[in-house]
Amino acid sequence: MDLHIHDYDMFHRSPRILFAAMVLAAAVSAAAVDNEQIIIIEYEFEDYRRNKRMEEEDRLRGNVFTFKPGLEIITDIDDVEIRFFEEKIGRTPWEQDNLAAGAYRVGLERTGFEILEFWVTVRNDRRTVVLVSMGEPAGTLVLDDLPPGAEVMIDRRPVEGDEVSAPAGRRSLRVSAFGWETVQATIEIPSGGSLEWRYEGKRTAFELEASKVRPPVLPPGDRSGFRIEWSATSGGSADIRIFRPDGKQVAAIPFAITSSRGTVDWRPVSVDGEDLPEGEYRVVTRGTGYDDSIDSTESSLYLDSRFKREARPAFSPLPGLLYASGSAMLPRGIWQASTNAGIDIGSGIPVNIGLRFSPAVRWEFAGKFGITARDPFDTTSIGLSFSGSWRANPKPGPYSINLVMLFSYGGYAADFGRIPSMYPGMALPGLQFSAPMEFAIGNWNLVVSPSVYLTFLGTDTGEWRFAGPARLVESLGFGVYYEDGRFLVGISAAARGPDYPREFLDYTIWSGLEGRFDLPGDASYLAVYTGVRTLDADPVVSMGIEFGVIR
Repeated sequence: MDLHIHDYDMFHRSPRILFAAMVLAAAVSAAAVDNEQIIIIEYEFEDYRRNKRMEEEDRLRGNVFTFKPGLEIITDIDDVEIRFFEEKIGRTPWEQDNLAAGAYRVGLERTGFEILEFWVTVRNDRRTVVLVSMGEPAGTLVLDDLPPGAEVMIDRRPVEGDEVSAPAGRRSLRVSAFGWETVQATIEIPSGGSLEWRYEGKRTAFELEASKVRPPVLPPGDRSGFRIEWSATSGGSADIRIFRPDGKQVAAIPFAITSSRGTVDWRPVSVDGEDLPEGEYRVVTRGTGYDDSIDSTESSLYLDSRFKREARPAFSPLPGLLYASGSAMLPRGIWQASTNAGIDIGSGIPVNIGLRFSPAVRWEFAGKFGITARDPFDTTSIGLSFSGSWRANPKPGPYSINLVMLFSYGGYAADFGRIPSMYPGMALPGLQFSAPMEFAIGNWNLVVSPSVYLTFLGTDTGEWRFAGPARLVESLGFGVYYEDGRFLVGISAAARGPDYPREFLDYTIWSGLEGRFDLPGDASYLAVYTGVRTLDADPVVSMGIEFGVIR
């Protein structure tokens, strides 16, 4: 690259202008340096141009310069002391021919300015020139009686230590520390001198804020458990005690308060062989500050077997019933995202993505998009659905009922307005209102799911379309499955009521097996599944794999 070197007089009057120009100066290989005050340039013989400041030194000393490999250090303010690895070697402007090749740690120091340190590499076939702007005049700030862990900021920039080299002049100072008053002041740092400043703040009063529990509801025995977030205004020690609905203490977790906030994890596992009962638990946080003051707060968490953190795959060989929208709803604040791919032997290759989120204790929203590839491509189908679910029964128990409003649609990729004549799912296009009901007996679960559809299929029996008139269609699903944490096996059936143009539209039995494995970190999972759909059509064997994240 072509560089243009400005006169030293301009460098002396306006070092920033020259340094900006030197970044674009002479045919060189430039070494990168983090400090913007320093420019390092490596010259080969044919590219070297003598700096004006060094030409002036040649005239004063009566020297005739001959190019040799070496090192030059030039500062915008003369007479700056140079150190190599703490050893004094001269003052600027300074040069040394045929210096031994290698890396050197250079320190530049002059009274009234900040000390600059950097590394420079000297080569035996090039001449290295270092241009340095010493910056603004500096002084020393001595800080006395700082509280432990204090954060010191000068002009909104953090500094470390109790003896700080800082730019001279009028500066703003801010000192803050956990458990201590924040003090702000305006100080005057003398150029080349020192200023002593003493912190005179006091300890803040010890107080605890009400702890937050995330998620607020989980089932007994949840593997990840609750995360209890606490916050305090000052340091000390504390413990969190958790009490059952009958008042019996089930946990005491001590911790030290060394920061303004922190977290404690608690897993709702069995105590003394006795299963923890469902219901509201009191979370009492009690602490003592360094000033011996005492404070306590109280919050709540809930154990409810209906609020399972375990993921439900977006797609499964047990569709529309065991994994219907609204079943096994997530705890509040938890979300799940997943994607899967599989094969339906004799039907196609389905690929799906799904997302669901629980924004409130009794609400959940979900969405899913999928494509099933077939040969020929014109028969490839796509589908999507959106749903909102509401938990009907507010109290825990073996029986649960949810209310779901779902919009679903599916069609050929070649003509999205057409519904496949052998549509393989139990969801019709349009709006669906259902009430999934589940009764649990240990690991066994019985499910019944009545639904009402407001569907749009048109009137052409050979080619259904998403069109009017709208019609009401009823369906009923029922099934039984066994779930033991890592796997699920079950069977379900569904029948849909009379509908034009195909009268009794669909009656299907599904059976399947699923295994789920939690990946490291307990926030993601891997599921594999297989199943068979039969009864009203040729059997379809499904199998696939799904990856998901639940947090």
